[in-house]
Amino acid sequence: MKLLTRIGAMAAAALLLMMAMAGGAAAEKRPEMQLHQIHLPGDANAHVLIAGDTVIFVDCGTDTDVHATPEPMFDYMRALGIDHVDAHFVTHFHNDHSQQIDDLSEMYGTDDTILYIPTEELPERFLPLPKGKTRQLKCGEETDVGPFHVKCVGPEQVTHFGNSNVDSLNFIVSYGDTDILFTGDFCSKRVGAMFPEDLRKVDVLVFPHHGLTPHPITWATLVNLFPKVVLVPGKNAGSVRTIFAAYRQSPEVYSFHDGNVVLLSDGEEITAVTDADPAQFPYGKN
Repeated sequence: MKLLTRIGAMAAAALLLMMAMAGGAAAEKRPEMQLHQIHLPGDANAHVLIAGDTVIFVDCGTDTDVHATPEPMFDYMRALGIDHVDAHFVTHFHNDHSQQIDDLSEMYGTDDTILYIPTEELPERFLPLPKGKTRQLKCGEETDVGPFHVKCVGPEQVTHFGNSNVDSLNFIVSYGDTDILFTGDFCSKRVGAMFPEDLRKVDVLVFPHHGLTPHPITWATLVNLFPKVVLVPGKNAGSVRTIFAAYRQSPEVYSFHDGNVVLLSDGEEITAVTDADPAQFPYGKN
């Protein structure tokens, strides 16, 4: 897979316009999938995947330590023009990953929306879920959400009722030949032992625990990863680059220092857009 050069938001808008106008073979290669890493206060986590009319949300956190409001996340969604969420994956129940479960369900859920969680039951503080239904996602399970294929690769067991980093769901979302690994706050050595071939195909790694240290992702798992792009939901990109340099790898690493980051893919090539303005990626026009 080829990774295209990082481009800014204005260049991305021009690229999308050119591809939409090109027609023929060029139109077939236009970036159809969007992966948005939303820059939220306090390194809270929220990612949005869009392809056609399918919308997947991963986590929905706020930083309660600084009493941040949920508005930046919902402002971003309003700017995108999203009107629903088909599936919502919550990696674990720390506030910076899960705090807005009920608000997201109320505002964007439907009767068919599925909330995937690491446990059998949703914590009481989120009940009743305004819309949709919950489902536990277990290690080894696979499911499809529109054009996306999802495979859960961890954890092997949930031991702290979803309230610990080690309970974080790890899952690979595939769109064509583009594979994205979400890790929440932890990725154990068992993931590398059980799914080495799946890990080796990962193109985009959403790094765990805000990129603070290598400890949330074990060396035994790292040796199976050869990502072309690493997204850090936080500001600690330097430590992540150092980790991969130890393996003589140099993936493109993007963090909150790059503002909102959007990855565009037609299922083969990937383009990274930094300092992205969500209004330049209107839902239904990708």
